[in-house]
Amino acid sequence: MPFILGKTVSETYAERIRLTPNAIGYRYKPTYPEAGAVGRWKKVTFREFDSECRLVSYGLRAIGLEKGDRSVILSNTRFEWTLTDIATLGAGGITVPIYASNTPPDCAYILGHCEAKFAFVEDAKQLEKVLSKKAELPNLKKIIVFEPSALRAAAGRDDVISLHALKDLGRREEARDPTLFDRTLREAKPDDIMTICYTSGTTGVPKGVMLTQDNALSVLEDCERVLKKHARPESEITVTFLPYSHIIGKLESLAVFVFGWQSCFAENLDLLMTNIGEIRPTVMFAVPRIFEKARARLEAMVEQGPLAKRNLFRWAMGVGRRYQTAVWEKRIPPIADVVQYQIAKKLVFSKIADRFGGRLQFALCGGAPLPREIGEYFGICGILVLEGYGLTETSAPVALMTPDDVRFGWVGKPLPEVAIKIGEDGEVLVKSRKVFKGYYKNPEATSEAIQDGWFHTGDIGEINADGFLRITDRKKDLIIT
Repeated sequence: MPFILGKTVSETYAERIRLTPNAIGYRYKPTYPEAGAVGRWKKVTFREFDSECRLVSYGLRAIGLEKGDRSVILSNTRFEWTLTDIATLGAGGITVPIYASNTPPDCAYILGHCEAKFAFVEDAKQLEKVLSKKAELPNLKKIIVFEPSALRAAAGRDDVISLHALKDLGRREEARDPTLFDRTLREAKPDDIMTICYTSGTTGVPKGVMLTQDNALSVLEDCERVLKKHARPESEITVTFLPYSHIIGKLESLAVFVFGWQSCFAENLDLLMTNIGEIRPTVMFAVPRIFEKARARLEAMVEQGPLAKRNLFRWAMGVGRRYQTAVWEKRIPPIADVVQYQIAKKLVFSKIADRFGGRLQFALCGGAPLPREIGEYFGICGILVLEGYGLTETSAPVALMTPDDVRFGWVGKPLPEVAIKIGEDGEVLVKSRKVFKGYYKNPEATSEAIQDGWFHTGDIGEINADGFLRITDRKKDLIIT
């Protein structure tokens, strides 16, 4: 079965369900009995996901969601996050993610600014954030909690219900019009706003980035073009843990429907390496910090070992650097290096690979600059970390390193559909279908960010003779200096 790309994200989702209904799409460990055996990996086919998704979507219709209404998701990454995200899409609504780490005032600002009518919250902790500010949110009609135990904190309130109760409402609503969900997906237009992602607000008041179906689809199309030689349809397994409230996590959640891979939700960051050992992923989305911490642990283990072990590791790293440098520079390594590298791989690097499950083909890394030495370190060990560059306003990556074009210290070449140029002041400018529709209720900021069709990223960079992009600074930092 090939990769799947429709005219919209909605159509892509519908086609994935239609063409591979019995393939395993998700695995996760339920945290409450209504979801399954608590603490044990549960497999969910695309058909089963769709069945649950429809109930949630119809449930949203039952409590009053109409086309264009905003629905907030305040939760860590988990199965219910992507379930409610697609359910909102299938009801014609717009998802507005909020980081689980956000403070009550931060949450209240986003809920109020986007005029959300509904909010999905993970547990009692997140519910309290919303309830503490509920009086300031006249548009908020209903709060739906994932963890049933959270309902104890809302005893006697009729504006708080469980996800399970919402599904019950959806079951009755679906009986009235069984084809409404499918019709809504089919009728979605490329220019429809799919999500509003708020920037962090570290440089001022958070801005709501309006992303359309076509923005997201354009990224998925380009990722399919550059990665299809290296990713097997319906055969890859990912471990997912990045915040879905971040644009990289959002892209990861949608890529499942294009690539058809099995997405496995890590329990939490503390158990990430344990979950990786259980899942044995073949592909992974990550941030540099994951690899920085992994390197520190590996180095500590080596230093605590006997002298012979330390010497073996240093020898292997030397061999690996010579061999992999030739590969990255597209040269044929000397036969002696090939032989020694195979020995180093068996004695040393295979053990490092085992810590990542033993099957990892590559990791896609973003969210912050990947230090060159970290990329090279794991590349030498046979774990390929591919860096990309993008912003929320560009729907995630506009440049990406690929297994065919590895150059650490650079963020890859522009994706096929993307045009990138460097302004007179060194600023990175982007023209692409991936560029956002605008900032929600902020036309002045939109006009400042997009000029003559080019999005001004605020990043300073350079492009070398081979077409690789490198980010060197932030424009505001240079102005301050």
